[in-house]
Amino acid sequence: MKRKLRNGIIICACLMVCFFCIKQDNNRNEKKNTATMTANYQTVVFRDDKNTLVPIEVDFGAEVEDDTKYRNMIEVMKSNDYEYLGLHPILDSNLQVNAMAINDKSLTFDLSDNLYVNSNQEALDIFEMFSYVFCNGDIEKVNLKIDGNDISTLPNSTVPASCITNQLGINNFEASTNYIYKTTPVVVYNTETINNKEYYVPVTKRIETNENDIDTKVSIMLNEMDYDKPLSLVDQCSLQDGTLSIHLAANILNDNESIDNTLYNRIVKSASHLENVKKVSLFVDNQEIDPVQDVNGEVDNRIKM
Repeated sequence: MKRKLRNGIIICACLMVCFFCIKQDNNRNEKKNTATMTANYQTVVFRDDKNTLVPIEVDFGAEVEDDTKYRNMIEVMKSNDYEYLGLHPILDSNLQVNAMAINDKSLTFDLSDNLYVNSNQEALDIFEMFSYVFCNGDIEKVNLKIDGNDISTLPNSTVPASCITNQLGINNFEASTNYIYKTTPVVVYNTETINNKEYYVPVTKRIETNENDIDTKVSIMLNEMDYDKPLSLVDQCSLQDGTLSIHLAANILNDNESIDNTLYNRIVKSASHLENVKKVSLFVDNQEIDPVQDVNGEVDNRIKM
């Protein structure tokens, strides 16, 4: 009897050791698979049915060199794969990237002769796309060439290609390009529903103001936001070491003393476009506020390839 009991204990111990080893191996495999499947989202731009430019985040998979990454982004923006979502390509499907180069904070694309436009607005849309997608980080300007030749404008357009900078903005809808050069952009994010999915969509308002007047820019930005309550500042903004601090009136808070997640994201996204801003902090009554994550109805510009 004792021998049977001892054998039973030994067998149970062996089974427990085997189970532990299998569990550890599964955990290692899960971690490995998670690392392998790490998302690599990049921002591209499409056009909706109303000809508004819509930034979309697409998972490109594994990290690659900048040259390959930029080529892949151009390929996606030529694609018709997302038309079922109401998102249409801005670039012609025959467009090819002949070469590209990065030099002194500028990115130069040498493209095939397939940048077709019929109006200044269509040319401005293409230039805004290049600005929004590629003028970030260390890149402040995009230059365009066609089959090795520098271009100043696109055929059928008078919009100068030299406007493709990090100060162009997106969805300007300006008839006069001279006005773009003489003004400062304030980018404002609201939401738009496209084929039953809600997206953050930026529109640029151009203002005549001192480039250092951060309070004026933020006040205009808040005033242009769609919200059921007026949004306003109660104190001066401060911009130190790239961090913009915005002090908001308490009426921005919900009944539970929290801020709407979508509104929070819209303010942060909008303010992040202001010059020299790398981080945005929001304050109410001198207390920094964070959004409450709400999965239901959350706006998300990410789509799967």
